[in-house]
Amino acid sequence: MMMFERLGAPGEESSNGFNNAGTGHAGFMEPNYTKEVKNSDGSLKTVTTDKVEHVCEQFLSSRQYWEYLTRKGLLPSPDSWIHQTNHIALGVGKDQVEFIKKRYEAMKDNPLFKSMEICLPQEKAKAKEWAPLIMKGRDESEPICMTKVPHGTDVDYGALTKAKIVAFQELGGDLRLHTEVRDLKKGSDGKWTVTTCVNGAGSGWAYNKAKFVFVGAGGWALLMLQKAGIPEVNGYMALPVTGDWAVCQNPEVVAQHKVKVYAPGAPGAPPMSMPHLDYRTIGGKEMLLFGPF
Repeated sequence: MMMFERLGAPGEESSNGFNNAGTGHAGFMEPNYTKEVKNSDGSLKTVTTDKVEHVCEQFLSSRQYWEYLTRKGLLPSPDSWIHQTNHIALGVGKDQVEFIKKRYEAMKDNPLFKSMEICLPQEKAKAKEWAPLIMKGRDESEPICMTKVPHGTDVDYGALTKAKIVAFQELGGDLRLHTEVRDLKKGSDGKWTVTTCVNGAGSGWAYNKAKFVFVGAGGWALLMLQKAGIPEVNGYMALPVTGDWAVCQNPEVVAQHKVKVYAPGAPGAPPMSMPHLDYRTIGGKEMLLFGPF
């Protein structure tokens, strides 16, 4: 099996610890996975849970796979790439408080979310205990509601990806760095021809034959699927999204917020439009990331 990577190292794009929030998107705190259901008078009736259940099951399946690889000795100690981190969904103001309450009621009886706890607006002391930096300096009269899942995680996907690539090579895999896939075509014999070129070289072109080709979900994926000519790509488009993060590495500040806190965005706003405060461990270094902006 061969793997082609455009960059000089694996895990430097989407998987890089600074290019994702490290949550696994398990649905424990991400509010955009639960869609509002309104009453006839416009008030909030409940939220849907089908999507949040699906994404949570997907993430837990990934964790089981990682556990299997660890037990087989193919991944290093989990302490080097995954850490327990409380996941908190935060609602500020009357409407968001109602949303967090309805979300809790809709999710709490599902076995996937049975550990979820709630902090009601009147429980100020509990809120300060759960998320002291979020509560510091806040107007006490402002209604706030939170839910917390204590077995959430923070994943350093960059470290995890690099560890997987090491295992891939130990099992006989052939990694080609600085190698760009220029074309992908299926022949009449049912086999694929993967045309590659070494970046920055006047030569280095190769035509690689394969029965199966797996395209990693990254910035080059849509172009590769288009070149493959498969009908499933129709209707998809690429929309680059970028943002800046404020990073704090002061141990005294980081020690006050070893949680991840997410809040709903404005009505009609895209997912993740509301800045969130994430406790992260990237490359073994503890820090806080606030954003994106």
